Amino acid sequence: MLVRLSKKKAHQIYKLANGTVVPGASTISKIGESQDFLTAWAHKRGLAGEDYRKITDEAAGIGSVAHLQVTCHCKWDSADLSDFSQVELQGGSSLFDRFKEMWAEQGLEFVTNELELVSETYRYGGTLDLIGRNPKGELVLVDVKSSPRLYGHFYRQIAGYENLWNENNDENIQRRVIFRLDKKDPRDDEVRPLPANMEKHFLVFKKQLDLYYAFKALNSD
Repeated sequence: MLVRLSKKKAHQIYKLANGTVVPGASTISKIGESQDFLTAWAHKRGLAGEDYRKITDEAAGIGSVAHLQVTCHCKWDSADLSDFSQVELQGGSSLFDRFKEMWAEQGLEFVTNELELVSETYRYGGTLDLIGRNPKGELVLVDVKSSPRLYGHFYRQIAGYENLWNENNDENIQRRVIFRLDKKDPRDDEVRPLPANMEKHFLVFKKQLDLYYAFKALNSD
């Protein structure tokens, strides 16, 4: 099957069984975390005479290309990437090739990917990148990032994803790992195993959820 990725892809909407729209784990995980580093980065690019918006859009395009190629590879589909520039295609394809190397090195077998789930208990949703099974037969939650470094909200996001899987499936996640693919330098790529116990990260995630719904209630008055 040919799968087309558009640059104008609609924002993912998650709904509970009763139709209520709920926030995504990615959005929730960033609540309260300082984004000052982004402001500093944009300022630095401006001083260098560069358009930070163009750089950001191009980086997002590279990440999107790589993610779709991963998705299609796992499902034996073909990717239509006609909306993207040559730079984005080349960058995304490089990330995809390195992803395949990481996957093979970890000895993982594909279980499922791009799985959209919701938590009826905590009222949020999320799309899990990949679920694999390692040589020991353990279920592994794999999150693919194309960022220059690892950020704190990644851990909370993945804790939220793990809960989504466990709440909706009989077999629980036993391992979780980040595949970080650096857009600038492949030598900075890393496979980062996450802690065996993600409870502290999920506790913070639940507090962020509480804050989200508290502000929502306040703004509805």
